[in-house]
Amino acid sequence: MKQLTWQSRAALPFPTTQRSSTLTRSDPAVVALLEDEDARSEIYPESDVKLAQALRDLGQIGSGEFFYVNGWDEYEDERIRSFLAENPPTSAS
Repeated sequence: MKQLTWQSRAALPFPTTQRSSTLTRSDPAVVALLEDEDARSEIYPESDVKLAQALRDLGQIGSGEFFYVNGWDEYEDERIRSFLAENPPTSAS
């Protein structure tokens, strides 16, 4: 099996940010993180404020890649949007 180089990997689309995958990959994974206490404690055992900021940071990266992958530009699930609204960025963020 041929090993991919960083150059060949860079040419591949990001499957977690492609438009066809937004609702079937990104949002459900985030919702699971928000709603499943076991998943949350294993994957991101930090405060809600820190998780919200991490999600914003990931969202900014996804939005920045929008031009290249023609797809993701924001979280669409209302549970994620509500979580972010309930945990606004702090002045230090």
